[in-house]
Amino acid sequence: MSSAIIFFLVALGQLSVVVASSDYFVLGDCGSSYAQRLLLRENWGNANFGPACVNHDNCYATCNADKGHCDRVFGSDLRGICDRSYKWWGHTVQRHACREVANTFESAVTRLGGDAYRAAQTEYCGSHIIQKTYNKALNLQSSEVYNGGSPGVWTPAHHNDQNWSIKFLSLTRVRVRHNTYGKCLNLQAHAAVNGGRPNVYDCADHTDQFWEIVDRGNGNYWIRNEGYGKCLNLQVHANRNNGRLSVWDCADHGDQYWTWVADF
Repeated sequence: MSSAIIFFLVALGQLSVVVASSDYFVLGDCGSSYAQRLLLRENWGNANFGPACVNHDNCYATCNADKGHCDRVFGSDLRGICDRSYKWWGHTVQRHACREVANTFESAVTRLGGDAYRAAQTEYCGSHIIQKTYNKALNLQSSEVYNGGSPGVWTPAHHNDQNWSIKFLSLTRVRVRHNTYGKCLNLQAHAAVNGGRPNVYDCADHTDQFWEIVDRGNGNYWIRNEGYGKCLNLQVHANRNNGRLSVWDCADHGDQYWTWVADF
């Protein structure tokens, strides 16, 4: 079997890591920051794809960047690295193999990088976090900006009270932070019961603030507390301006369907 085919098959095999993890937001490239946590390798023979991957991460993290442009530049950068790494006439096979891997990586981020792009835009642009069923936005009024303060919901508006970011701490773990007031969505142990109230607190590496974004299909997501397994919930009677959030056992129910729009 030629080295080109071996390279290509190995690359395809590694793409299955991304597909198998599709229940959560994952990053579909190899660079630094969050994407280092995937198993897609940066080094292929003499070619070091790391710089191209870092540039791709940075492109995704540029507010309002065009995903297609980022992916095309990524592919071009990878192929350029291959050409420079295997530039002599005796390296034809290796150069071809390297370019096959580069094409596969570009295809991977084009097809599977949507969640990575969305995650980066959400973190770096700021977002509305929207309750899908009732079309209310996660809201923190200035009067609630203290440890133990209560977030609520409000009619979506371009207002500082509704400016949040979702920061990925690992492939599955996120922190939900209010960009204006610097507080983090928090679930204390005593409130980890059906009907318990989440609050906000100074941001810290603590299980109370570790959440997971779980894709439930059709643009619906759970926001699930990692430590306690409860999902952010908006009951129908709280579907009003300044309605209060709760947590509940996770279920495919309209009260627990959320999404976000990176528009700040």
